[in-house]
Amino acid sequence: MNLDQYKAIQPRIVELQRAALDFAELGESKVSRLILAACFAAQKLKPAKPASGDQLPLEPNPVVKLAKGKGA
Repeated sequence: MNLDQYKAIQPRIVELQRAALDFAELGESKVSRLILAACFAAQKLKPAKPASGDQLPLEPNPVVKLAKGKGA
């Protein structure tokens, strides 16, 4: 999922949460719980990071070896 898709789905998630509340007020708690479970799963989705090589560091971080003291 790219960032545009992520931004487009967020208002729909909120709309479904409101619909779940309406179902709960009508006494349809089972339907409400199923809709809320789907909303919760959809909220866990995050946009993918861009796959461009420009954002990667040119050189890896140097490995620092710690000197051991006398007691080590």
